Amino acid sequence: MESGNSPIIKDVPPPRLVCVELNPGPPKMSVGERERVIGFLQGGGTPQEAAISFGCGLSSVYDLKKKFEETGTVATRPGQGRKRKLSKKQRRAIEKKALRGKDTPQITREVNAKLDEKVSEETIRRSIKEQLQYLVVEEQEELSEAHEQRRLEYCQSNLELIGH
Repeated sequence: MESGNSPIIKDVPPPRLVCVELNPGPPKMSVGERERVIGFLQGGGTPQEAAISFGCGLSSVYDLKKKFEETGTVATRPGQGRKRKLSKKQRRAIEKKALRGKDTPQITREVNAKLDEKVSEETIRRSIKEQLQYLVVEEQEELSEAHEQRRLEYCQSNLELIGH
């Protein structure tokens, strides 16, 4: 080792990766791309050639071909994605409770008492928002006789100011 003023360099590990997102996989083919693949196959191309030409997997081409033969279309089938926790009937009951003036925590307790699977307050809020986009429960202020009289006098004095 050298003696002198040179610093000693140790093995320093690389910095940790922060905010690494999961790989979403390859992008989904659009309906137009799917139609072109089917057109290519109907024009006499092989699935292997279609996979190379359109830059997708061979299994994707076979699955697409099978879907087209079964349904006659390349559109995405309905029912994809997460299923709803609440049925239409349950959402309608929640809407009625909200219209009667019940608040979200109270509705949540009532719904959870009837269901096997628990539902969060946020799910109930989302359901109400979907059903009743305009609903805002406003509290009406009670006015005393003296308060009503003062408001009337104020309005009349301002009417005189603007010349009515």
